[in-house]
Amino acid sequence: MKSWTLYLFVRECLHLAAELFRGSQTPRMTLASAVRYRDYLHRLQKGKVRPNAIITICMKRPFRGKIALRETGSDWATFHEITADEIYRQVVRKVPGFQTVIDLGANIGLASLYLAKHSPSCRILSVEPNPQSYEILVRNVQSLGNRCKTLRAAAWRTHRQLSPDPHVAKDRFSTFRLREASHIMKNYRFEICGEEQHTVLARKPTLR
Repeated sequence: MKSWTLYLFVRECLHLAAELFRGSQTPRMTLASAVRYRDYLHRLQKGKVRPNAIITICMKRPFRGKIALRETGSDWATFHEITADEIYRQVVRKVPGFQTVIDLGANIGLASLYLAKHSPSCRILSVEPNPQSYEILVRNVQSLGNRCKTLRAAAWRTHRQLSPDPHVAKDRFSTFRLREASHIMKNYRFEICGEEQHTVLARKPTLR
C-alpha cells in the first residue's frame, strides 16, 4: 500500500473512531452506521447530497435503536444537538424521574427518544405538523411502543386551521412561521418543524 493511500486509510479510521466513541468509551453508534455517516459527510463536502435519501443509523448512545435521518435539511444538526451535545442533559439531571413529556415540534423524534431513555417509565406525546417529518417521527419512535403517542398537529393559542409561511425554504425543518389560514400572516416564529404547503389543525394536546 502506497504511503499516501495508507495515510488516507489511517486518517479515515481515526475519524471513524472519533465518531464512534466521541467523549466516551462506549460507542455512539455501530461501526456500519459510522461508515454510512462518513459517506454522507463526504457527499456533503462535495455538494452531492441526495435530495430524497434517508440514512438509517443504529444508535448505542445516548439512546439505543435505529433512527432515520434525511440527507437534506436540518435533521443532522438536530442529531448532533441531541446525541453529541446532549442539549437536554441538564433537563434530565434537574428533573429526574419525570413522568409526562409533551414534545411540541417533535421533528423526527430524537428528543422524545432521548427523554424516554432517561426516564423509562415516562409517557410521551410527540406533536409534529410537517407530514414528511411526521412520517419519520412515527418510524423513529416505534420502538417506544405504547409509551409514546404521536399527533400530527401544531400548538396555537386557539383551535383553528394553520398554514406555514410559504417563503421559508422547504428544507428548513427546524423552524418556521405559522399563520392562521383565514387571516393575515402573523409575525410569530414558532420553533416547531415543517414547511408543509397545506393547513394543519391547531390543537391543545392531551396525554391519556
